[in-house]
Amino acid sequence: MFEGQRMPLCDQKVVKVGSGFNAAADFHMFTPVTLPGRLQGLLTDDLHAQLDPASALYGDKAGLAFNPVGIRDFTGRLIQTVYTDAEGLFEALLPSGGVINCATP
Repeated sequence: MFEGQRMPLCDQKVVKVGSGFNAAADFHMFTPVTLPGRLQGLLTDDLHAQLDPASALYGDKAGLAFNPVGIRDFTGRLIQTVYTDAEGLFEALLPSGGVINCATP
């Protein structure tokens, strides 16, 4: 029950079986894998302004170009290092977990 109402589950299906008919039942698999992490950021220089009219940050704080950004987990272990672009922007896509269940024969 979900707030007083019946909630359909992903592990059960009701199939009506009749003579001469095919029972088409699609079971959708649910796994408790967490979503991957997507990070976006901007590194800026507080002391300098961007004065290039062609820049996306024109009139604002200047971005720090080509700087490394280390991404660490909760224990302080380095997971990945990404670099900022010419405008000071960076982006990273991290895996949801460190365990891989590889189906090997």
